[in-house]
Amino acid sequence: MKILIARSDCLGDGVLTSTFIKTLHDNVPNVEIDILCTKYNYPAFKYNPYISKIFFINDDNNSRLDNNSVFSQKYQVVFLLNRHRGLYRYTGKLNGIFFANKLGTNSVHSRLLNIKLFFNKKYHLIQYNQHMHEVENQLTLLNHFLQFFNFSPIIHIDKSSYFYTANFNPENINQRIDDTILINISGKMDTLRYIPSKLAIELITLILKSNKNVIIIATMEDKARAEAILKGINDHRVVLWCEADLFALAGRMSRYQYFIGADGGLLHLAAGLHMYCVCLFHEQYPHAWRAWTIHQTYLQTLSKNIADIRAIDIMESLEKLQNTFFMF
Repeated sequence: MKILIARSDCLGDGVLTSTFIKTLHDNVPNVEIDILCTKYNYPAFKYNPYISKIFFINDDNNSRLDNNSVFSQKYQVVFLLNRHRGLYRYTGKLNGIFFANKLGTNSVHSRLLNIKLFFNKKYHLIQYNQHMHEVENQLTLLNHFLQFFNFSPIIHIDKSSYFYTANFNPENINQRIDDTILINISGKMDTLRYIPSKLAIELITLILKSNKNVIIIATMEDKARAEAILKGINDHRVVLWCEADLFALAGRMSRYQYFIGADGGLLHLAAGLHMYCVCLFHEQYPHAWRAWTIHQTYLQTLSKNIADIRAIDIMESLEKLQNTFFMF
């Protein structure tokens, strides 16, 4: 069976899809899985061992029916894993049976497209459950597919996501460096999905008092802010990483046990590397978008303002996470 999975959103969403891909591969015999993605979430799929071919949305090649075009392929099944109207329209001329969720907005255009797809027999649409995790919604869709083709339903659900690298090795997390905490201060500034400088300084100060080292992770755009934090703390036990190559950064991160960061792509990447993660949320929905791993805990205040999270609460969450998996 040849299957296409279409995912047109961000890096974190791509990492969360790794569980779906692995489960699909493990439950369907002789399956061939291709991916249709964007340049933004491509790193989540590049080294995935269960993927045969990768195609890009809006790639120039996709306008031509040659061997490099997704539209030249013949699929029995197409999964649409994010509820964006443009993705449904873009993939509409592909063959195969489509499994997808209903569009996620109540705009007139979305409602009309939902009605149009409902009467198109090649589409099987199910309702997205806002009260479930994104991965659980994906697996509900997968079970619907398995039932349609008379495969056995999913019994075991993998509680891990995966970020694959060229030398991916799911080593024992307890063998990694445990005297250093990684803190990502960067993220989406427009939606406050990042750690503010004041909170970062308070948190780093507490970590140093606990006799652990700190690595600050920042994008090049946030380098000046990160350097200001370093200068304010002025301690040789705190270093800065500004690594533009995502896979090089992932390789460095995979040597460590602990990660603290706001909801976003790098948080899910850390979870995909099987690190212990403390996730900080602003207005997002933790029950739906927390890191998909048992090695995580998250914080969100009643105000849903990330600036109101206290450094001491982050440290206590980290200690509880440690105590869950370690015997001191």
